[in-house]
Amino acid sequence: DGVYLSVDVDAIRGSDAPGVSAPALVGLPPDWVLAFVQSVGGGCQLLGADVVEVSSRRQTWAEFLGEGQAGPESRMENQAGLQKTAALAAEIIRALVSSIPAARPGQTA
Repeated sequence: DGVYLSVDVDAIRGSDAPGVSAPALVGLPPDWVLAFVQSVGGGCQLLGADVVEVSSRRQTWAEFLGEGQAGPESRMENQAGLQKTAALAAEIIRALVSSIPAARPGQTA
């Protein structure tokens, strides 16, 4: 038996992960998510994992709803949000991989 861990970035606070398809107004704090994945990686037989829902959101919600066009500022904001979210997703992956005993330097499975 083992665990498959799927981290949905939509569950993280929208202010910390704005580059998702449905930003959470009230979501999980990144520190909690990082501690959780480290706990799972270090304490369970991990069979696999993924980090999902990082999205470029090429359209703003107003564009999606047909209420307007995004200007350059909005596009730049979306790009900055995606970069922030992608960096957080990478941090989650690093935290998970580094917590797996066989992935630590000097350790074997």
